[in-house]
Amino acid sequence: MQRNLLSFISEGRPRHALFTTYTFSISWFETIILPALRKTGCEQIDVLVDSREERKSTDEATCLAAGIEFRVIPVLMSGKAVFHPKLVYMMGDTHDHLVVSSGNLTLGGFGKNLEVVDAVASYQEPAVFGEFADFIEDLVSRLGFAPENKAILLAYAHRARQHRIAAGATDEAARRTWLVHSLRNPAADQFAVLADRVAEPSTLTVLSPYHSPSGQPVQNLADVVGAANIRVGIGRNLRAPFDKASMRFNSAVEFVAAETEAAERFPHAKCFELQGRDSALVMTGSVNATSQSLESTTNVEVSLVRLLDQTPFTWEAVQPIEYKPCDFRSVAQTAGASVQATWLASQRIRGAVYPAPGEMRVTLEVRGGEVCLKSVPDVALNENGEFSVLVPDNVDCRHALRVILTGEKLRVSGWLNVAVSLAASDAERTLLRAARRMRDGEFSIDDFRAVLEWVQSVKARRQPSEPVAPSGAGGSGGQPRESPHPQPALTYDAWRRSFEDLEPLGASAAVTHVSLEAALAWLNSDLEEDEPDASVDGGNDVPGRKPRDAALNRGRRLKLLETTKDEYSDDDEDEEDGNADARAKEAQEMMFQNFIAKLPNGLEVDAKSALVPMIVELTGGAVLKRALAGLGHPRKADPNVPSELLVVDGWLNRYSKFDYSAQNRAKLLPFFCAMACCAAHYHQDSSLEAVNEALQRLAGRAVPAEEIEQLALIALHSRWLRRIPVESHAEIASCAHVIAMCETLTEKLEELIAVIVSGPTEKPLIPREFEKVFGAVKQHRRSADKVFGNVHALSKACPCCYVALKPRDITDLLALRAALCPGCQRALFTGLNKAELAKKGLAGRYKG
Repeated sequence: MQRNLLSFISEGRPRHALFTTYTFSISWFETIILPALRKTGCEQIDVLVDSREERKSTDEATCLAAGIEFRVIPVLMSGKAVFHPKLVYMMGDTHDHLVVSSGNLTLGGFGKNLEVVDAVASYQEPAVFGEFADFIEDLVSRLGFAPENKAILLAYAHRARQHRIAAGATDEAARRTWLVHSLRNPAADQFAVLADRVAEPSTLTVLSPYHSPSGQPVQNLADVVGAANIRVGIGRNLRAPFDKASMRFNSAVEFVAAETEAAERFPHAKCFELQGRDSALVMTGSVNATSQSLESTTNVEVSLVRLLDQTPFTWEAVQPIEYKPCDFRSVAQTAGASVQATWLASQRIRGAVYPAPGEMRVTLEVRGGEVCLKSVPDVALNENGEFSVLVPDNVDCRHALRVILTGEKLRVSGWLNVAVSLAASDAERTLLRAARRMRDGEFSIDDFRAVLEWVQSVKARRQPSEPVAPSGAGGSGGQPRESPHPQPALTYDAWRRSFEDLEPLGASAAVTHVSLEAALAWLNSDLEEDEPDASVDGGNDVPGRKPRDAALNRGRRLKLLETTKDEYSDDDEDEEDGNADARAKEAQEMMFQNFIAKLPNGLEVDAKSALVPMIVELTGGAVLKRALAGLGHPRKADPNVPSELLVVDGWLNRYSKFDYSAQNRAKLLPFFCAMACCAAHYHQDSSLEAVNEALQRLAGRAVPAEEIEQLALIALHSRWLRRIPVESHAEIASCAHVIAMCETLTEKLEELIAVIVSGPTEKPLIPREFEKVFGAVKQHRRSADKVFGNVHALSKACPCCYVALKPRDITDLLALRAALCPGCQRALFTGLNKAELAKKGLAGRYKG
């Protein structure tokens, strides 16, 4: 049974797949190959294609998936050289497969033409995988690839190299399979070296769709390998591919045709076979019988060579009825400029033009078909042809996108690879469209529910092992009393890059990021919308903001779509729409509050996931929105109007107690500093002792005022805190000095306990909320060992009387830090430092 690419895909079941081709039919690839790959669960598909043919492929108007479901990487060759290999590297769960063929990714290449296909597995031929790794590494070092594409190619090389290393030493003398490529040495030279393994070589048979008119490369190869007889394969049209008058064969050439089931197919196969006394050396792949392909390193060519006991082919002697040399006009065009571009999850389009045209300014367009979806003027190309520009990815990526760069004496286009979509599954791409609609102000119930359910369902993935956090960090015990050496300066961009790094989530990272962005858009939907200024370079400390059309906030609010039909409803139906908007808003609010309410339960289980910082930031933004709701400008609020600003205090206390990883603590500290300063700035009754303690608990150390102020100023520029007026940032951050001066609530409680137990001569000043608790301390101060209880954060009972505490009692205790036991009526505290209590003479005077 003849093997084909689909059967290899079905057998290999790849998770990642790399294709290389010269010509490329995207419609055929999307119709035949892409569904087969998706059926096996393939998560990443990358296609390398000669840049001339990549430009031609952009003319296929029906293309849907290029750059969306599979990555297209054009390869620019200089002059008339071509990128010609036809490979498929299939990365499986355990083993990998490498397919080497003569067929391009077209209908002809894998259907109509006569082609040759061979394949090897990593567990069978690990040395071949080492040679494949060499090929990819040489390709990357010799030709130009944008950073994202280079990283992808080197990942395949690394995987292949690991298979080679795992196999250990290889007996080269016993090898019978090799991969040859033309990046270092001509294919003919490598074939000639391997021909030494053939005893008494006699006949060289060459089947190739392209020959030099004189046949000189075939004769040269026959001379080097010692073959006295030459056979040239031709098609059933019996046309010899030579100029009969200029042939350079030393003796008569025998013409043969391959015996196949479909004799009428065009023989596009490329096969070099050297037969000897008891073996045959066979080279199949992309190498043609031309001087440029066979005898030089001009093209990029790859073939597989096998030493076999006998020939795998059946040849039939034929006589040509005409001689007609090959027409090379279709492959003789000099390559023009090429562009490689990726739309990153950070909403930057980054790429490079090859060859580099020098420093210049260009206009960048993103097109879907013939429609211009985005246009960014004055984009800078550096001396290497590289560019990076911030472009919000609020387009519906249901169709393939092209990027076009236009400047003085430059116009270049290519497929635009959308990183977020490429990393997603089909279901995730549907979710992405919902999230993008939300981010752009269309808050339908179904989209809103899909986004929140996705974020809630993302599996927590632990980061690599890390050093143990400093003493006191994240625990329920006492807080450290001293600050370490000053922390290094931090910029806004560096913070956000680390904060929004979701790479540990793998393929889910990009989808999760956009989903959180959508939740943020809903949270801030009551504000006049900003978008980052595309002219702002990534090196600035804080992002620029450019107001969008303020009309979004005049008159009716952003329309809340309940069904897809609402998108086309008449604007005259204001009253009905208003009622629908109110219902939708109420339903969304309930969903969101339910989502927020469930998050602490998840953080109790795992606060080390890469997703945690952005989730915590989302809850902080929601709390701040609640705290400032209905007050207009917070500093002009009516003091008689009840406020919920103290919920910020509660948030700081609650969310500082989770067992975060060291990385997550470092990422969250700027945001916590900003929230702490907001609590101090906006409400005179804020417990600054508790606020300072929350910061120390999160940081695992005392945080000096200067650091609190610096980090708060950075985080206040975050989009999540957009409702804080920019003109108030400096004044809010200055509250850091008041916060840092306050002793922590733990210190204050410990000091009061020590004073009361020792029997003060003067009545101490006790905060009103703690009067009953310290009354109980005074009542039991003569007890030998049960003056009070120090409750561990995970305790479920009173340590003094062992009566079970109800969930509400535990919640109050964790929130207020002090409460009365409903059983023995003794004072219960949480989070006291045992070492500090011992210093104050309280060792053994309490339980817990």
